[in-house]
Amino acid sequence: MSNIFFDLDGTLIHAHTRLYRLFQKLAPESGLGFDEYWAIKRSQKGHAAILSELYGWTPERIAEFETEWLSLIETPEWLALDRPLEGADAVLRSLQGHACYVVTARQHEDLAVLQIESFGWKDLFKGIFVTGRERGKYELIHGTLDAGSDDWYLGDTGIDIRTGKQLGVKTVGVLSGFRDRQALEVYEPDFLLNDLREFPALLGE
Repeated sequence: MSNIFFDLDGTLIHAHTRLYRLFQKLAPESGLGFDEYWAIKRSQKGHAAILSELYGWTPERIAEFETEWLSLIETPEWLALDRPLEGADAVLRSLQGHACYVVTARQHEDLAVLQIESFGWKDLFKGIFVTGRERGKYELIHGTLDAGSDDWYLGDTGIDIRTGKQLGVKTVGVLSGFRDRQALEVYEPDFLLNDLREFPALLGE
């Protein structure tokens, strides 16, 4: 039995609509379409750069945007826009011979757990690690679990791949989330998949 660590947003759930719509709400002059916004974001350009370079926002206005973003992005109203990624439910249920964990950089543990419960997933995970913007993902796991070379870490960002390497587990980058292939290849994951549905084959399942 392996430990399998899953990032949440972009790996298990489709959070793209939530993030795009909140950006449009807080930057109403933005003319970016959904695909345009995500093409820029997947190239690792953050909101501060987008707002400064495309719309000439001042640092003060960008700071206000970021404060409001953090206050809204995990509220129930906005989280209601999220959906499980295609195939995620079936994959998670196929892995119940393993110890599965969620590791997320969300701010609020209670809201993350409620969302996971709403998808019918809480009993599929042995644990849920939430950084709360206070601790890193590696710090949360290290010292709590004994992870090793038979274990796995799946995520859609460089932070996820780096965390897996720090833990000494096999790393899997997925292209269903917030970074494109070129951005993830820089971190040299052991495997790079289009989405979660390709993962069971790596386990021989």
